[in-house]
Amino acid sequence: LVQNKFIEADTDEVLEEFDNRIFKELIYSTPKEIGLLNGIVGIGTYFLKRIQNPLANNEKITTLTNKQTLIHVIDELERQTQDVKEIIKEPEARTETHEHFPKGALRTNPETKETIETKQCFDITWNYPVILWFLTELYQQNIFNFKVEKLIQQMIEPLSNNQNLPKLQSNRLLLALALTKLRQTLEHSNSQALEQLNAETINTNLFIDLNRETIKSELLLNDFTIKHGTSGIAWIYKQLIELTSEIQFKKELEYWVTQSSHAENDVKNNTVIGDSTNHKETAFGILEGQAGILLNYQTISHSNTNTIKYLSTKTINKYNIKQGKGQEARLFAQLPLPASAP
Repeated sequence: LVQNKFIEADTDEVLEEFDNRIFKELIYSTPKEIGLLNGIVGIGTYFLKRIQNPLANNEKITTLTNKQTLIHVIDELERQTQDVKEIIKEPEARTETHEHFPKGALRTNPETKETIETKQCFDITWNYPVILWFLTELYQQNIFNFKVEKLIQQMIEPLSNNQNLPKLQSNRLLLALALTKLRQTLEHSNSQALEQLNAETINTNLFIDLNRETIKSELLLNDFTIKHGTSGIAWIYKQLIELTSEIQFKKELEYWVTQSSHAENDVKNNTVIGDSTNHKETAFGILEGQAGILLNYQTISHSNTNTIKYLSTKTINKYNIKQGKGQEARLFAQLPLPASAP
């Protein structure tokens, strides 16, 4: 919020206690998970954003401390990424929890010994591309780059074999985004080791034969969320546009935002727009709710204004945000709200 100028505050002062608590959690109770939402990459991303603050500089003790914490994160990430073959596996979901999911493969839960049916699925928080994106941003910050280079090499190497590329086109697209980010970083790097990764060729292979209908068939029916649905695909194209400015990605963004326009009717009818939106606490969230859908609607000028009005009003009502009163209202200042919005 501070970095985007929604509020004014000294983040070093406000977040000092959080920094200390998260650091202690990292040292004394290191997460066993590796992912963004509840794992080591999530902790790393927090401290990465702290040092990316425009006001952060190496003369500040907090900045130096946060960089030292990131070195601990890199060390732990190195330990947790030894089995790359396991990490590059595509995400799976239990088919019985998704009414419209195709039949999948049987798996045995090692803890409960329960036999469950799972199916590969699209998940915007898939560990593999998330780790690559995180490592790329670390490399840009020039933090312990010798070890970061080694980790990037280790993570990318399996992709030289086409058999290891994702089977789902939706996941290929997500991985292609991470590699596009990495490739652009390598173009400004003098690292011979990273140049030998052949990231450009791998990235080209990921984009080959991507098809809208195929991707659409891989998503859960009527899931418009960022985490598993059409808004997630739109978000990927939005990031690709910011990285490359290519016209073809703009056309795809418009298509996938349009696909998410059906969310308005589902919300009005109180039907599901995502797997977890039956739960009130997540129905308005970024990953699995209406706020995430709204993020994509703002990216194209001729998107369905009525849908934007309806979803934004629902979100504002949910959190009792008063238009024009308080800092929270600035979050929605650029949305074309209806005159009746509070």
